[in-house]
Amino acid sequence: MGRFGFSLAMGFASALLAILGITIAIGFGCLSFYFYLATVTTPALAALGVAGAALLLAIVAMAAMSLIPRPRLSSLLPRKDEEFFKRLSEALNLGKTLGGEGRDFVRSNLSKATLAAFGAGIVMGISPKLRKAILDLLLR
Repeated sequence: MGRFGFSLAMGFASALLAILGITIAIGFGCLSFYFYLATVTTPALAALGVAGAALLLAIVAMAAMSLIPRPRLSSLLPRKDEEFFKRLSEALNLGKTLGGEGRDFVRSNLSKATLAAFGAGIVMGISPKLRKAILDLLLR
């Protein structure tokens, strides 16, 4: 696991612990509110009051979340101009052509293709410079 994966895992773990802590805090807050109401009213009315307060808190939280602006879907998608569709069509045609030819080659030369993939994996695992060069070539 690389540095990014470790940071991502730690972020998720921290978020999970924060959510757990907030849930426990809300639970104890509701329990203390129940004990307070139980001294003033009957236990059944105290439980009803706590449930109503929790429901009100949920409604307020939902209302607050609906006020937060969401990005429009159109701003997240790439531009849909003529050039975009032309490049997309070219990429699809290239993928279809190379995929079909590659599939036919691998099916007719299965043992050679398997040995080539195995050899490439070994070479990339052994040589960090070659791995970096291939990744740079692919990510251009």
